[in-house]
Amino acid sequence: MASINGITYNWSNLTVNVDGTSITGITAITYKEDQTIDNVYGAGTQPIGRSYGKVTPTASITLLLEEVEKIRAKSPTGRLQDAPVFDIIVMYGDTSKGQKIVTHRLRNAQIKNNGQTAKASDSNSYEVELELVISGIEWQ
Repeated sequence: MASINGITYNWSNLTVNVDGTSITGITAITYKEDQTIDNVYGAGTQPIGRSYGKVTPTASITLLLEEVEKIRAKSPTGRLQDAPVFDIIVMYGDTSKGQKIVTHRLRNAQIKNNGQTAKASDSNSYEVELELVISGIEWQ
């Protein structure tokens, strides 16, 4: 996508909502879909078509420890895996700069891991990467 008036999409105009709450303590988010796509063969040596199989969505999010503890507080057991299922809405763009707002919804997210790694970083922040199970991505 071309930039508009020299302005490109950037991290500063990214907004992430988790379970209806805007998250400011996010340092990374990754999400994608993989689909099984295979060639179909008939007579001869060349494919005559394609078959399309299941779509597998994956996601992860890296949060500051303070944000992780807010999620942990919603868990009845303290385990992140037992926190309620939630949607994540990712929006980016700045209409004041002529950009279209792009919205992606990660449906029915659930945290797969519960653990932390403490390490020194350039920003001296405590970041936790959480692997998610999601049921799908709405690319709006």
